[in-house]
Amino acid sequence: MNKFVFSICLFLFSLAGFAQGSTLVEAEEDSTISVIAYFCKNDSLVYDYWHVKNRIKETDTITTVNVTTRFLVTVTDSTSEGYKMLLVPQSIEKGETTHGDEALKMEDLLTMPLGVNCRFSTDELGVIQHIDNWMEIRDSLKTNYKKIFDEVYAQNAGLDSILPRQRMESTFLLRCSSESGILQIYAPLVMLFNVHGGSFAMKKDHLETKNELGYPTHIDIDAFYTVPKEDTDNEGDYAIVAETTTDMKGDDLMDMVGGAVGMMVNDSIAGKLNETLKSEEFAKMQVKGLNHELYTFFYNGWPKMMVSEKKVNVDGKDALIEAAGLEWVSLHWNEYVEEEDDGEKQDI
Repeated sequence: MNKFVFSICLFLFSLAGFAQGSTLVEAEEDSTISVIAYFCKNDSLVYDYWHVKNRIKETDTITTVNVTTRFLVTVTDSTSEGYKMLLVPQSIEKGETTHGDEALKMEDLLTMPLGVNCRFSTDELGVIQHIDNWMEIRDSLKTNYKKIFDEVYAQNAGLDSILPRQRMESTFLLRCSSESGILQIYAPLVMLFNVHGGSFAMKKDHLETKNELGYPTHIDIDAFYTVPKEDTDNEGDYAIVAETTTDMKGDDLMDMVGGAVGMMVNDSIAGKLNETLKSEEFAKMQVKGLNHELYTFFYNGWPKMMVSEKKVNVDGKDALIEAAGLEWVSLHWNEYVEEEDDGEKQDI
């Protein structure tokens, strides 16, 4: 298959995602695990969030993003209606990639800003309701975006002819122009509370459904206790595993790919792309989006470790295009923490 066709499929799934969130399973109350926030005011946890992106070039897999972000989450208030929380970014460490400094700076446009804290609220179950200071974050992002675009385009004279700055800047500014857009930029926050408020059957289950775009989706899901309830005075720690597969065809992707890429590249490149999208080869190709998710929790609903891996299979050829995960580094329950911890895990 044409390498360009395969590459733009990877781009689409990396840009827009292809797997819906874990689907809740209806079951009897005594055979379910419910993800509920039993948090207390002043609970504070430090997490490491790692994020890796790959792309395919000929026969090689090239790592384009490799970033680890450390952040603190603390409960500033707890009421019967929900929780007020604070997310404090502490550090960002960039691992080895094949991209230079300019490319890494472009990736900074998609990560949480270090210079501003995120104040957010959840309901009593732990479901995120609002980013309370999203306008403050928006203003900080806009300032950072301009600085990064100034530097990247100044150092790459030919870049504007391929990726017009006005289009790129408008695309990124659109991302942070609303509360929902700001939430998506805080990917670790979304992952932390992704399944709170849900109930999952304590058995392996298979679901045939459709994703948010309406395409056939198959989900295998399992929930279980990792620390048996009888071995502790508490409910026990627990885990949820989901495998999601979404089937699509090339002709389903034509408008999606063309629209997403056409927003950023110049008109001549967009024209060549549209020619490829109209080809018989593209229309007939078989595409599978594969997503593996693992969520583990402490008994009180605080996330313990989470992993999400996205793959795409085009006409039988697999590629890992994105992986992300987070794990607690230290925790302090009922004790407010303002300074960064030493990084060593502490006993519960």
